[in-house]
Amino acid sequence: MKSHFPIFLAKYIYSVIINPIMEHSKHVMDNGTELYVVSSPRYSNTTINFGFYARNSSQNSARRAAISLLGEGCKKYPTSQQINLAAEQEYGAAIGAFSTTHGDLHINGISLNVLSNYKFTDGRKTLENMVSLLSEMLYYPLILSGKFNETYFQTEKTSLLNQAKSRDIDKNAIASNRLNRLALGKDSIFAMDEIGSTEQLVALENMQAVWAFQDMYERDARKLFITTNYSPEDMIALMKLNFSNLPKVDSAIFIGEPPEKKGAGMMLEDKSSFDQTMIGMAFPVLKPQNVKEIRALYILNHHIGGYSNARLFTEIRTKRDMAYGAYSHIDFDTGMIIGNTSVDEKNKDTAKRIMLDEFFKAASGRITKKGFKEAKAHLINSRAMNIHKKNNIIATIKTSVLKNLPEILENYENAFDSISYEDVLEAAKHVQETPIIYCLLQKEKK
Repeated sequence: MKSHFPIFLAKYIYSVIINPIMEHSKHVMDNGTELYVVSSPRYSNTTINFGFYARNSSQNSARRAAISLLGEGCKKYPTSQQINLAAEQEYGAAIGAFSTTHGDLHINGISLNVLSNYKFTDGRKTLENMVSLLSEMLYYPLILSGKFNETYFQTEKTSLLNQAKSRDIDKNAIASNRLNRLALGKDSIFAMDEIGSTEQLVALENMQAVWAFQDMYERDARKLFITTNYSPEDMIALMKLNFSNLPKVDSAIFIGEPPEKKGAGMMLEDKSSFDQTMIGMAFPVLKPQNVKEIRALYILNHHIGGYSNARLFTEIRTKRDMAYGAYSHIDFDTGMIIGNTSVDEKNKDTAKRIMLDEFFKAASGRITKKGFKEAKAHLINSRAMNIHKKNNIIATIKTSVLKNLPEILENYENAFDSISYEDVLEAAKHVQETPIIYCLLQKEKK
């Protein structure tokens, strides 16, 4: 007998209930702007992440200042207070600038979050109004006589300098940055900070920020990542209505290949005024050939130092109480698995030996089946707690786009279920036994 169960309802149940994660639409506008839309009737809000994408460079400071200054005023709303008030009137919507690095890419943009379900807004077109506000900020920035408002510029410059000063006295940031520069080379674009160096910020001038904005506006790749209750078709139409007049650009930009490890096998120690010794180790990892290898390496890292029952934490914290913690993470952009801990100077050599031993054991495949099962189970369970969050969905789609790896989205919800013990042992062969070691030594005790 022919079923009368509506086809559209079957598709809805599959996409929203059975497989709710990675269904998304891609559209490229005539001007090259790329749109990635995750649509679900379960959402009551719309989030839009409008980003300009370029390589890291000496212009990071100027680009970072420029994107922040867009939020300080435009011709229609000449102060940040007026921009925020306009957003607040749309049922408490929020809009603001963001800046980050991803591999060798510098990403600057504006994000917004607005209640967009008509049932909760009395029919008010909150989303349309907020997208119009975003377009005003891009098309008509507050640039007069070739400059941003000087008071706003100086305030933003001071704010960025304060961020840089905080970064430059933070022991964790210092140790991490120096390990990256030692491993990749001090001038590597993979080791650059999103706000640039303190020296670049000190020298930053208003006109440089204007030029940086003009360069972003006219040349940078543009990508919008969106979650919404609107249909993909309606969202694409709204974006075209507001952003079709932006200059034509080539948005096909991807994270570069993992850089050469110039510091492979090197060790460096620096003195400091801190009350602990920071130890960082970076092991080069050969580029995985497929998503299965990527996922196996995630489990391997989790076994080494990804959680509080992992090898590093167990040996350094639990058994010997030498540190508050000892962890590792894997960075596929730079091609390194990195471990770190903070200990008293007297425990430095013991902690280094333990870390090296645990990394070497893992790299050579000396992993117990019990350790593998525990690490895999913990990774799956911890991931399940956050997998449905919109920011994580967008982050995964963005990574798949920037790394040109659409396979990352396949079987996303159960990504690690099929990874076997043998898969992890095979993936471990990617870890090279030529560590880069950096120690930021604690101050000498009197």
